[in-house]
Amino acid sequence: FQAEDGIRDVERSRGLGDVYKRQANEFLDLTRDIERINRGEVEIPSWKEVFDEIVERAREYYGAEEAIYHIDACFIIHTYFYDLFPHTTYLGIVGESGSGKRNRREFIGALTRSIKITNPSEAAMARVINTLYPVAIIDETKMDDTLRRFLNAGSQKGSLIIKCSTDNPDVIITLDPYSPKVWICQPEELSVYPQDTRNRSIITQIVRKKGYFRRETRPEEVWPTRKKLYLLMLYRWKEYLDAYKALDKVISKIFGGHDRDKWLHILSVAKLVGDDVFKKVFEYARKAYRKEEKVSEKVQYVINGIVRCMGIYAELCTGEGLRESDTVISELAKEVEYEEVDEVKIFKATPKALILANEDEYDSKRHLGLAQSLGRLLRKGELPFIIGFDREGKRGKRRFYID
Repeated sequence: FQAEDGIRDVERSRGLGDVYKRQANEFLDLTRDIERINRGEVEIPSWKEVFDEIVERAREYYGAEEAIYHIDACFIIHTYFYDLFPHTTYLGIVGESGSGKRNRREFIGALTRSIKITNPSEAAMARVINTLYPVAIIDETKMDDTLRRFLNAGSQKGSLIIKCSTDNPDVIITLDPYSPKVWICQPEELSVYPQDTRNRSIITQIVRKKGYFRRETRPEEVWPTRKKLYLLMLYRWKEYLDAYKALDKVISKIFGGHDRDKWLHILSVAKLVGDDVFKKVFEYARKAYRKEEKVSEKVQYVINGIVRCMGIYAELCTGEGLRESDTVISELAKEVEYEEVDEVKIFKATPKALILANEDEYDSKRHLGLAQSLGRLLRKGELPFIIGFDREGKRGKRRFYID
């Protein structure tokens, strides 16, 4: 019950008696609707009805572009069916402080059978996951080996984590990490998450939006929607299974690798909701897929630039074959810096330095767009070897820290 009712939020100071009473009332309410459906007195909720209700409620709690509302609604619906399938998907929420990450997290948590994980011990996580089988919401948690293994294994059914007890090596501990996951971080923390986890996640950026949004998602207020989600799960599970099987053959021709797996569930739900929603979500997925392909080219450009920068800087320091009077070299020297912090060797470089190293020139008009594009890629923390940056004033140049 803790996974569904947010008892972890001690500031609410709700008594357990109130929680038990509410849960008992919800269970009776659900069973009454099941009996009425079985007698033919009421209709089974439709996919579109439930989807529209989730989207409408979401707009009350956080601001986002329309595609984000659609993805969140499809993900929430998927969490009630994931155990039917050999794989599931993760949702990554990335945003600056004050962007609305908390409201979005709380909303998704209130509508799913979830539990929030913040710096858990392995033993505690094993007990929670193996008992409740919840959606795990990982909220700006420090990444360690335990969480890394948990995330890497958790999207595929049957990928168990097995280890010996620290108290008794003869006792085997088995953790089944399979379930949908939601993880939340700030842009500069994105690189901390394993590449495999990011590949299996639909990563969505959330930015600060003006407007009034409700601050708290109370379980009793969203219960009518959750009840419909349970009814969907009980009565329409085969429709989801059939849509998944039909789309698998099509999606596999368009998306490759992890992109196929992570989008297949979201698109299957969108197809059940309606062709109009499917087209919008599919277009968003295709743009994201193409963007990743373009980013890979930029990443290669960044890596080449970094290697060349380091080579030129090293030769400049030793004076081997280079003259500081060379225009390109003298310009590049202003854009790079090397220092050692806590025994970690850090090379600092600006986007302009990478362009100088790759192109042997920098034209402020012709290369400005490229410099800005590289800056955005470096700043978002998508590259594991970029560990931070500093800036000279509000409009000064940014130097990115390269490990």
